[in-house]
Amino acid sequence: MDILMVSAELSPFADSGCGVVVAALAKGLRQLGHEVTVALPRLDGFEAAGLMLARRLSPLEWDGGQAVVFDCQLPSGVKLALFDGAPSKAEKAPARFAGEAPFASDVEPEVLAERCGLLVRAVQALCAERAKAGQAFDVVHLFDWPAAPAALNELGARVVLTITDATHQGSFPARAADSLGIPKERAGEARAGNRVNALKAGISGADVITTISDAYARDLASDGHAGGLTRVLVDRSDVFFGVQLGVDYAVYNPATDPSLAQRYDAEDASGKQVCKTALLRQLEIPLSPERPLMAFAGDLTRAAGGDWLVSALPKLLANDVVLLVADGGDDTLVSKLRSVADRYQDNLRILPSWESGDGSQLEKRRLLAACDLWLIAPRSDRSATELMLAERYGAVPVVHAVGALADSVVDADAELSTGTGFAFEEGSPKTLTAAVARAVSGYRKQRWSALRRRVMRQDVSWDRPARRFQQLYRA
Repeated sequence: MDILMVSAELSPFADSGCGVVVAALAKGLRQLGHEVTVALPRLDGFEAAGLMLARRLSPLEWDGGQAVVFDCQLPSGVKLALFDGAPSKAEKAPARFAGEAPFASDVEPEVLAERCGLLVRAVQALCAERAKAGQAFDVVHLFDWPAAPAALNELGARVVLTITDATHQGSFPARAADSLGIPKERAGEARAGNRVNALKAGISGADVITTISDAYARDLASDGHAGGLTRVLVDRSDVFFGVQLGVDYAVYNPATDPSLAQRYDAEDASGKQVCKTALLRQLEIPLSPERPLMAFAGDLTRAAGGDWLVSALPKLLANDVVLLVADGGDDTLVSKLRSVADRYQDNLRILPSWESGDGSQLEKRRLLAACDLWLIAPRSDRSATELMLAERYGAVPVVHAVGALADSVVDADAELSTGTGFAFEEGSPKTLTAAVARAVSGYRKQRWSALRRRVMRQDVSWDRPARRFQQLYRA
């Protein structure tokens, strides 16, 4: 199949959840033998990456507007169609997508609507041009609200919409429908109250709608989770699916990861102990084979369960576990953590946040490789990505079983003969501490290595979701 994916972002040129999904899925589909083109705004990061040095420029025109398309290709074989242009031929300045994040929430609404419309019209013109040349796309796959209104236009292909985050919908005054690229005769399908909603336009017009997990699909079909779009999603429930995401094995692979002190895999995880020893020495923490090393996933926020962790610290650390926590998040929680850190010099370290900043991905992989346990305690979870990263590196997860996490982890039994982690269902300091205590007890059992091997053997690659999308494209 010839597939066009349309997004406002693409990793690693834009650091976002949607950008990561688009990049990984595009590569996964390419590996299945499909032709894949990703259409998106020309972002600042493309120049820095050298992609603009080898490119083909071609004009793209439509009634009342124009754009320039920069064609280039990634090493994976995925093609890029990078749009730049002015919304009308009368305007000379082409930098309508200037900046690293042209659809950021702090951009003026009028500019956001204009940029959305430019992206939508450029996609429609590109599809028409390809069809005229006898090279029509088989599928147009739209991602999130900036691309969603294209679903109400004639694209000459099967249209799929993926919602990675329904809290961002692209809501504008009703008069903005034309700016968004929504045909006048279909504007009613995008109306939400007295406003026009870009995401609703996509939900109304797409042939298939997906989101990033079964759990998130259930949430969005429940009142209060879809920001007013529950009814339209329920009305389209026959074509609304959750597709669990994956992990990019080219990036997250302990068997080939050059950043590790020693590489390892599920069958021979001896290198993991080398990684752990190296990190403990770096942090000047006493070495002890009996003490598991555990990191708290994410910054210290209430959403991540940071308040439960801080409240649980005295009893949690009584389990003789070494805990690593990122120095970022809610100021009050971080202050509370720092106030007790001196009491636990041998058990607790506060590290620079590994969730953001230059080199954060590399540092996180080193931590995953060193840790025996990975504590994931959010109040809600849409995609279970953190869980999959931990599994990939053999950091056995201790998990608050909510959302996609509940669907993805099997609680280990006392003998460690079954299960893929340690789960607690009711979120509280007490239940979190109890789950950690079970995990620490399991770490000291003979069957721990078998549990870790079982965790690491799970298929969390992008191959499975790519094949699922392949089915949806053909359905």
